[in-house]
Amino acid sequence: MLKVKYPLFVSIAPSQSPINVQALNKTHPTKIVVKWDPIPDSFYVHGILRGYKVFYKAIAIANEDLEEELETNQVTVSSSNLSAVLENLNAFTKYTIEVLAFTVKGDGVKSIPITAGNFCQTYSFFNDVVSKYELVAI
Repeated sequence: MLKVKYPLFVSIAPSQSPINVQALNKTHPTKIVVKWDPIPDSFYVHGILRGYKVFYKAIAIANEDLEEELETNQVTVSSSNLSAVLENLNAFTKYTIEVLAFTVKGDGVKSIPITAGNFCQTYSFFNDVVSKYELVAI
């Protein structure tokens, strides 16, 4: 019979995701600020939180879905940050965004995806107006 002198603990990655993920309106055509709240119960972190990873990917340009899937980009921030700035984005582009927490044992569960970006209402209006009139240089 095997006797265990000390209890065994299996260290795993976080089993819940950060909550209340939000993308703030663009303050610049090529930036989005993403904010979130931490995992509500520290028990589900399963160790020492090392930081957060924000994943984002373009899904539509000028209100038209992309036919090909683009690569997912990532921004990593320390555990003391509950926000990240996504920079060098394409104007008139819609993005899907997910956030996860990670420990030394690995990445946790991704948050529910949200979408953010410029939905091109003014761009569409401008194209409609331009297509109806001839522009003449003065």
